Amino acid sequence: PGLIQTDMTESMDPDVLAGMEQEAFVKRLGVPEDISSAALFLLSDDAAFVSGQTFVVDGGRVTLP
Repeated sequence: PGLIQTDMTESMDPDVLAGMEQEAFVKRLGVPEDISSAALFLLSDDAAFVSGQTFVVDGGRVTLP
């Protein structure tokens, strides 16, 4: 996953965090619920036909041309 706001990120340099926010398409850091929502989708019946995929949960920070 991308950078997620946790107790660990509380100790990071605020300027570094701000820069990382700006690198993401959604202009924010992730929250734990962003990861759990993706996991719950994969566990749900809605994902019954999903297989062999890579889900990048990073707010668009990593983009491929």
